[in-house]
Amino acid sequence: MPAAEEVSSEMLAALAYRFANGTSSPEGSSWTAPHQAPETFEVARPIRFRLDGFTGQRNVIGTDGSVTPECEHAGFAAVSGDGHVTVGTCHGPRMNSQTAEMQAVRFALRRSGEGPVTLLLDNQEVIAAVQHMARTRKPASGGCRDRQAVDEVNNLLRRRPITVRHVPDAEGTTTWDRMPSNPLMAAAHRLAWSVRRMRLDGIEPTGAAVDWLQAIAVAKTRRTSTLRDRYETFRRRHASQRKEAS
Repeated sequence: MPAAEEVSSEMLAALAYRFANGTSSPEGSSWTAPHQAPETFEVARPIRFRLDGFTGQRNVIGTDGSVTPECEHAGFAAVSGDGHVTVGTCHGPRMNSQTAEMQAVRFALRRSGEGPVTLLLDNQEVIAAVQHMARTRKPASGGCRDRQAVDEVNNLLRRRPITVRHVPDAEGTTTWDRMPSNPLMAAAHRLAWSVRRMRLDGIEPTGAAVDWLQAIAVAKTRRTSTLRDRYETFRRRHASQRKEAS
């Protein structure tokens, strides 16, 4: 299993400069400076459960967010080393991956308890923003558009020492269809992707849907295409059962 990549001081310095000064993206939209998260997003009440088979430390937490291009919905998930899970969705204008990732960090810190915390992330912009906030105690958006999420993360970071590790979102030659090998990050990826699809398809994350989320979180597959196929099977079965009940 590849080790999590420590965030270098050079990487943080370069990204912090971008946050402090503002740059332009390839699409021409300006980068947000630390204090400029401009919106307030709707966050659905997250669901929480515990996964079997995770015997690690609660203060080591894998996080991920999932977005659909041109869509205002996103999913996020935080999975701790001992199997505690928080998964949910958020909604707002011009949704992006940094907003979803910051929501995952927000809810990871809410449930992390006291003492030092190690966060695993795959988004380098959010990594640099979290490091900036931990070091300066000043908000840094990292591209996140949700002002409340950024402010809460900044406040939560004041309460404890924080370590952030970069875990690539995929390894191998077909990265578009691969998930992380780290089990916490893989579970967070599956959950964030799945709950986003449930939101898009109008499926409430209750009852059988939560059972399915618990099962898919610990599935062995690391291919997004396989996850997509399994979700489609679940969605069709759910639609059929709902039709029979009506």
